[in-house]
Amino acid sequence: MAAAQAAKCARLNSDGRSADQALDLVSEVGAALSGAGAGDEPSLPGGVLSELADITETVALRVQRDGLSICPCGEQHEQSEVDAGTPVSLRADAALARRWSAV
Repeated sequence: MAAAQAAKCARLNSDGRSADQALDLVSEVGAALSGAGAGDEPSLPGGVLSELADITETVALRVQRDGLSICPCGEQHEQSEVDAGTPVSLRADAALARRWSAV
């Protein structure tokens, strides 16, 4: 979810490089999850969780610093509260990915 949210936000704000990196991570995590048998733990390629934490933190910083929005319409409709919470959510996801990568 962290990678998908980061990709959406990056793409909506014309940061194609970050969006592409996050979408690549979505694919890698999805492949690991779908490749695991029922009851088995998925095996992620080395560095995926660290990379996920880094790209999620990068997008969180841009949202906060540059005032990016996760709304695609571009109109002002009380989106500021949701946008203000986006970096918090992304950073929580980044912290979780870092904890998992340390295991």
